[in-house]
Amino acid sequence: MRLTLRTLLAYLDEILPEKDAKAIRQKLETSERASGLVHRIRSATRKLRLSAPPIDGRGMGGDANTVAEYLDNTLAADRITDFERVCLESDVQLAEAATCHQIVWLVLTKPAEVAPEVRERIYALGKAESAGGGAAANAPAAATAVKVRAEIPDYLRHRPWNWKAAAMVVALTLLLVVAGLRALGPFTSDHPVIGGLFSEAVSTASNGESDKETNDDETDPILGKTKDNAENGAETIEPAITKPEPNITEPKPTEPTTTEPMPTEPTTTEPMPTEPTTTEPMPTEPTITEPKPTEPKPIEPSATEIGRYLASARPQFLGHQSDETGDWTRLGPRTVLQTGSRLLTLPTYRPQVALTTGVQMTMVGPAEVTVNRNFGTSTLQIKYGRFLLDTAGIAGAKIELEFGSRRGTATFANPEATLAVKVAHRLVPSADPLTGSRTEVISLHTTSGTINWIESKDAAPIVIEAGTVLMFQGSGIGSLESVEQPIAWVDGQNLREIDLRASRELEPLLDTERPIHLALMEQADARQVEVSALAIRSLSVLGFFDQAVSAFNEQRQHSYWRYHVATLVERVAYSPESAREVRAALGRLREQDATVMYRSLCGYTPQQLNDGGAAKLVDMLESDSMDMRVLGLETLRSITGKTHLYRPEKKPIQQKKPLQDWHTNLLNGEIHFPE
Repeated sequence: MRLTLRTLLAYLDEILPEKDAKAIRQKLETSERASGLVHRIRSATRKLRLSAPPIDGRGMGGDANTVAEYLDNTLAADRITDFERVCLESDVQLAEAATCHQIVWLVLTKPAEVAPEVRERIYALGKAESAGGGAAANAPAAATAVKVRAEIPDYLRHRPWNWKAAAMVVALTLLLVVAGLRALGPFTSDHPVIGGLFSEAVSTASNGESDKETNDDETDPILGKTKDNAENGAETIEPAITKPEPNITEPKPTEPTTTEPMPTEPTTTEPMPTEPTTTEPMPTEPTITEPKPTEPKPIEPSATEIGRYLASARPQFLGHQSDETGDWTRLGPRTVLQTGSRLLTLPTYRPQVALTTGVQMTMVGPAEVTVNRNFGTSTLQIKYGRFLLDTAGIAGAKIELEFGSRRGTATFANPEATLAVKVAHRLVPSADPLTGSRTEVISLHTTSGTINWIESKDAAPIVIEAGTVLMFQGSGIGSLESVEQPIAWVDGQNLREIDLRASRELEPLLDTERPIHLALMEQADARQVEVSALAIRSLSVLGFFDQAVSAFNEQRQHSYWRYHVATLVERVAYSPESAREVRAALGRLREQDATVMYRSLCGYTPQQLNDGGAAKLVDMLESDSMDMRVLGLETLRSITGKTHLYRPEKKPIQQKKPLQDWHTNLLNGEIHFPE
């Protein structure tokens, strides 16, 4: 029986005949890939947080009708392969097909369970309806219907609102609120939460008392006499008209009102309080000088602050190297970055950093940079990787870029200017990676707007318009070239959906409490191969190469062998130290063939290929070791762009035709770099 996804689902649901099930079981025992698919199906259907395809989805995997036709074996033969490929590439589609198959099998094979009392009631309804007509015949049906309605389950019945319970809940809530407020402090104006209410009440009461006192002592605005004088019957109408004179000419009637001038005398002596107000500048001086002690405190961190790690809706990663241990740890979003911070991001991630000078940096992993400041201008010491630089809508913003011995300043001529920077390393031809020098390949590509690049004060700026790229190799003179097609990595078009899914799965597993290489080592053996491959590539970026070397002998990593080899080639070309670490990892795990495998990672010149390098690479395809065949094929692919359908996971004896094609290319001298 042929092993397909549909037959595998039928086998898992145990609906195949015993003979067919036995045949499938034997194939699973002999095929590691098929057994791995079984484990993947079972794990995907048990994931609680796995999403489901949209109901109104379109396309091969999103259309529900396509899934139904496939399970019903009515899907067109030319579409079956495409549908199965979609399922194998996506856990969501695979889980959807598996669970739908299981549900359909349950509905078709297992009868619905009906309680005996429900069955009897339904039978009774039928008998009542088939009885004679008339009111007498309808009466039993009505009675039966009443009985049916009376037996509604309790959880479906309408329950009246329990006001007593609601009142108790409200009272208990108020009691808890009051107790909580009282626990914070006494109910005075000093209360941290409701102190303002008491202060307003106190001020209102004090204002009322003062108004009452003044009203008791003030003169009647109509009669011009005080309350005391009104009681004595003494009229003071004239003094009310000439108020200053009664204070001098009639002291007797004013004696009872001597208390009245007392409050007025302070008004005459209000300059006395104003004299202290002349000294009030002294208490106000501390208020003026208060910023002086507080200003230096933020100035010191601001002098070293270089930017801030921005939060993002999509999963991101930004690492920082410790000066004490040298380990890389993860930074949390919105972390303030200091001058001299050494930052790193892993493959597939794109963290963003807002610099204090008005420039925003997006790191496209893998990438490493050290951020500094030079006389108010941000400086990026780029080690390797790809970067996107733009402004916050500010024309004239500047940023200094350092690439080894080369240094220059990029000026954003207009607000919409965007600069894409890529820095790679290349071994000098025929140089020993362990001791030889490297050449930095630098590209400055303006995706929009205009960038002015200048390397010295005396030199004229190089204008990089949109759609052009300025190329440097080592310390040589740069050259401007036009770019006809947009660069894929600028907007993330180079990432596959499975890579994005792996980054989402891996990101929450990288905490900020411990070095990230420890978490990556744990995930190198993850059940999901895409997560495992991303963890292995990330470890290679950090300088841990044992997992990558071991992956060349894991058949489940066959889709990611190309990326593992490319990462090792980049690390060998990066520095003598990293090349030495790669050589040591090969020696630990593949001592016998370490020299040949390491040589394939160092690259070849056209002359070296003609002098026997191409023949050694073809010989690696016939090796009994899978890792040798992997490195041989990937090196030949990088040189010629061909594979001849050769598959390293298969034994050489099973690939006579691809091997014959490679030998033909070798004899005809066709193994060379494209011209």
